[in-house]
Amino acid sequence: MTRVSFILVRAGLIVALTLVAPLFSDGATQAARWTTVGSTLVEHAGGDTATRLTDGKVLIVGGSWSNPRDAEIYDPTEQTWAQTGLPHDGRVGSMATLLADGRVLVAGGTGGVFNVTAELYDSTTGTWTFTGSMASPRTWGSAVLLADGTVLAAGGSDGSSGTRRCEVYDPMAASWTATGLMIEPRIGLATTLLPDGRVLASGGSTGIPPSATAEIYDPSTGTWTPTGDMLAARVYHSLILLNDGTVLAAGGSRLLEVFDPSTGTWSGVGMVSKLHDTVTLLLDGTVLMAGGDEGPYPYKDNTVEIYDPSLGTVLAGPDMPIGRAAFTLTTLLDGTALAVGGLVFDDGEFPFVTRQTDLYDPR
Repeated sequence: MTRVSFILVRAGLIVALTLVAPLFSDGATQAARWTTVGSTLVEHAGGDTATRLTDGKVLIVGGSWSNPRDAEIYDPTEQTWAQTGLPHDGRVGSMATLLADGRVLVAGGTGGVFNVTAELYDSTTGTWTFTGSMASPRTWGSAVLLADGTVLAAGGSDGSSGTRRCEVYDPMAASWTATGLMIEPRIGLATTLLPDGRVLASGGSTGIPPSATAEIYDPSTGTWTPTGDMLAARVYHSLILLNDGTVLAAGGSRLLEVFDPSTGTWSGVGMVSKLHDTVTLLLDGTVLMAGGDEGPYPYKDNTVEIYDPSLGTVLAGPDMPIGRAAFTLTTLLDGTALAVGGLVFDDGEFPFVTRQTDLYDPR
């Protein structure tokens, strides 16, 4: 058992933390490996969405400013990419949600203008259909599928500033309805559905520094209430619902912390070596964290780390074939994870978007 103490400075206060847990371990992921499995048809980075469909394929939408309307499908069986129908509007920084009926709702984003529009992707036909529009534009917001099959859209930018407005999409009525305002505006926030049907939202920013606050949405009342502050301020991070019902906050800080919905409090559970910006929950309950914006020049880190909630440890994983940031990472039905696109630096240290696709196999 290792005792590690460290200090965080937040909101002008010095907070000392002591974590009594093994924080880093070597060798536990030696069997894991990465394999390059081809390339996307166009570039995706920094604003695309990745959605695993009910048949196990992965839909990538938008992302690169040069291809804001692109959409393509990855077939894990064939390990190939194929073009599919193009969305009607540019969708950089949009929100994508897999609905209960297998369609994908994509809303907001931008392709030159900040969109209020939303459209539905039908994987059986490969086509897009406009559905009801939101009342407010929304880019870099967050969307959550609620327990009743509706979708909550929260936070983001309305084109001029961060917004507190929230709306709920009803797939049956194909329309949006305004719901309670968030306590504070949040661009680049993270959200997740809690086991009791409420929604946890954390972090984000409307300036510098990012926020450490968090709040909870109750669908039964349509209202937000504050909950405990995170130990570290975060923006463009991830909230991962763990198998025990707690929530891991990762990204935006080297500190890993867990939210307990029963107490409304956060606890530090470990430190990672790099500022990973891409995170996914694996089928075995561990959390894969990869890449990120760190180093003497950004977008060149290929470090991989695994958080094991059952042990409370951070494990070293195999490096990705290339360093990248602002990419997507999607867990597939067979337990592997797909890394797509992202920003990379060439030897001249100028950023470019990679089309390389890599597959992580933990077995």
